[in-house]
Amino acid sequence: MRRGLTTLLALSGLGIIGYAIYRYVVVQKNLLSQFTYNIVGVKFGSVTINEISADLNIRLANVADFEINVNQFYVDIYINNVRVGYAQDNGSFLLAAHGTADIPVSVKFDPQIVLQNLVDLAIFSSAKSDMAVGMHGYAQVNSGIVSVTVPVDYDSTVKQIMSS
Repeated sequence: MRRGLTTLLALSGLGIIGYAIYRYVVVQKNLLSQFTYNIVGVKFGSVTINEISADLNIRLANVADFEINVNQFYVDIYINNVRVGYAQDNGSFLLAAHGTADIPVSVKFDPQIVLQNLVDLAIFSSAKSDMAVGMHGYAQVNSGIVSVTVPVDYDSTVKQIMSS
């Protein structure tokens, strides 16, 4: 009888430890998924026949009580719901607890699609309209032993980006 009680207590202890680890991982994943992002600047680089490059300055904000490591960032960029290019950063950087960081992200555009949208921008600007800008992709982040892929869905307008 005593041996059965000891086994039961040991299994109960292991169950409690397992549940605590599970809860820790779930809470960490939820907190990792809550960082925010915003475009705060655009700087154009080289222009060739095949590609237009630019640097987006993206402000990331960590709302968690612990620092997170952003390992990869990839987004497709849309103007008026047309994919015009992508941004990718495979460098790793640290984001402090309750902190923000401005991250320059290299962007590559298809010149033919961009030129068509620049014509649209000129038309919309003269008509006092605005152009929709979107970024949709993912960021891979981790903290400690917990790693998660966070979807990135950002929608704004040219006027909103230029005013920030």
